[in-house]
Amino acid sequence: MKESKIVFIFLTLIFLIIGSYLVLLTQGLVFDWKKGKFIKTGGIFLNSKPGDVILKIDQKSEFKNIKFNFLNGGILSNINGGVLIEKILPGIHLVEISKEGFQEWSKKVEVKEGLVTEFPEIILLPKEIPFEIKENNHLEDFFLTAKGIIKETGQEKEKIVLTNQKNTLIITQKNNQNKKNYFISDINETSSFLNISEIFQQLKQKDSNLKEKDEIEEIFFHPFSDSKLILKTQKAVYELDFKKPKLKPIFSSENEITHLLIKENEILILDNKNNLISYHLIFQILDQKSINFENLEIKKFAEKDSLFGFLSTKKDLFIFDFNQSHQPLKTFKNIENFFFLAKNLILLQKSQKFEVFDLKRNKSWQLKLPIKEIKEIENFFISNYYFLALTEKGLLLFEIYEGEPTNWYLLKEKVKKFYQHQNSLYLLKENQLFESKIKNWWQD
Repeated sequence: MKESKIVFIFLTLIFLIIGSYLVLLTQGLVFDWKKGKFIKTGGIFLNSKPGDVILKIDQKSEFKNIKFNFLNGGILSNINGGVLIEKILPGIHLVEISKEGFQEWSKKVEVKEGLVTEFPEIILLPKEIPFEIKENNHLEDFFLTAKGIIKETGQEKEKIVLTNQKNTLIITQKNNQNKKNYFISDINETSSFLNISEIFQQLKQKDSNLKEKDEIEEIFFHPFSDSKLILKTQKAVYELDFKKPKLKPIFSSENEITHLLIKENEILILDNKNNLISYHLIFQILDQKSINFENLEIKKFAEKDSLFGFLSTKKDLFIFDFNQSHQPLKTFKNIENFFFLAKNLILLQKSQKFEVFDLKRNKSWQLKLPIKEIKEIENFFISNYYFLALTEKGLLLFEIYEGEPTNWYLLKEKVKKFYQHQNSLYLLKENQLFESKIKNWWQD
């Protein structure tokens, strides 16, 4: 009887211990033998293209045939088409994703207590990316329109300066006695064209209030009207309806206009006294921003969403938010170049080194890329976490995820120009035009 009671108490204690431990496990707590205490675990969420990959954690755990597919829905593994790996001890863990025929992706991931570290759109590129030569006849340049590619061989009398993937209009320029003459034509009516410079001068002469000496320096497509253009001169900005025709002054100044940017419904104008003026195209309202940078020479002016930035020749970068105070949201020193990435993210170049700064978290991390400078950058259209960059080595595709290593891929060397258009990537290299159909990179 006494022995039965002892056994009962022992089993009860075992049950309570195991039960308590299981309760702790369900709450994400595990016993860390090194620290000698219970700690809260974390997790890693992964989602990749292509699917059916091999996943390894710390080169020990191996999960085969993981079904990822953030593009096409695919077979769900846990949540949102990806995999959530739970109950991972806090610390640095090596995550590796691989698939035969594709370049491996790896990352040293920091797992924190009670948090999930996310990599929602991982891209594995094929070891060999297929490119097809579309033009092999000494091509100097190419442009994209809504109807297709316009090729330039360098033998034309006029040089193409502007096209738009949304319409079939082409702006060309021809120099005549040190003057720039601009023309507009439509691909669908190649035999007819309009002399924009001549129309501009004729309409100005009819209005005594307009500056007679103005010459067109830059032309921009109107953001929502195919019959209008935005014209920039040395000290003024105009809206030209070339079909009516009708010329409307938007802004004029005694100061020289150095930069002009066009957003969806708004024009941003910066003059040589660093006055920033915005003009709303729908409400037709001018607004001058009170930003005091009189002693700075602006090297670059860029914008994205509600953010805009000034980079001075002294390598000072000032970031502003239109929706907040006219004081800088953030200031950086020793910056050689900058690019706005996804929301609240900025790519900074410092002495041939690159880092991403998150304005929301006030945190930065380094990107280790095999290049010295970026000439042009564009979001890779299938993911907000990958970008195409034109560099001194060629066209680079790289990720902006935090942590080492930075996964990057050199798509092609010696690229002069690139476009993404209708699921295709077009490249100009050594006077040849190449095309790669991105949907063929993965055959899930």
